[in-house]
Order: sequence, then C-alpha cells, then structure tokens
Amino acid sequence: MTDQVLYADTQLCIVCRISAGRSIIRLIGEIDACNTERVAQTLVQAARIDESFVIDGSALTFIDVAGTRALIRTVGADRTRLQAPPRPLQHILDIVYPLPADTGATTPQRPTAGQTAEPAA
Repeated sequence: MTDQVLYADTQLCIVCRISAGRSIIRLIGEIDACNTERVAQTLVQAARIDESFVIDGSALTFIDVAGTRALIRTVGADRTRLQAPPRPLQHILDIVYPLPADTGATTPQRPTAGQTAEPAA
C-alpha cells in the first residue's frame, strides 16, 4: 500500500491510500469556501482511481457549509463511504441522511424544553 497526495494547499491535504479493497481518501486539515471547489474536483478524480473509495474524515479539523455540501454530493446517501466525520458533520448527515432503523445505530437525542441533558448511566 502506498499513499499518494492528491491535493495540498496551506489548509488541507488530501491523501489516497490505494489498496486491494476499497481505497481510502484521507482529509487532513480544513475545508472551507477557499478550497471546496478543488476538494470536489479532487474527489471526482479519485473516483476514477477507485469508484468505491471511502473518505476518512478523522483528521478533518474544520469544515464549513460549502465543504459539507461537497462531501454530501460525493457520498450521497451512502454514509458508509464517509468514515469518522467530525461531530458537526455527523449531525448534519444524521439530519440529511438518517441511518436506517435496522442498523442498531443511535443518534443522541437533544433534551426538549424543560428537560436537562444527563449523562447516560
């Protein structure tokens, strides 16, 4: 397995690890309006390498609305293609593409008016 830098600027580096299974596209740094277009273009190009690639968002430190839109366009409803997204992005995905009920995954519920959030026991 080798890592290939697909894109780099002062805020973000996109690295691809090509493997026998699904390739992994790792996002390292920040995605905002300054680099969103290049990120989207890079992900389209990555699909030419391996159309079933997954995106590793564990090293993503910031993403704005434009970046979120670009990632949603890339992964669509297939949330399994986006691994370890930052918490704010995870919340947006929970709203836009909720997980099916049969996955066993749960999304923490927000307290309603008059309730307080208590840690799970």
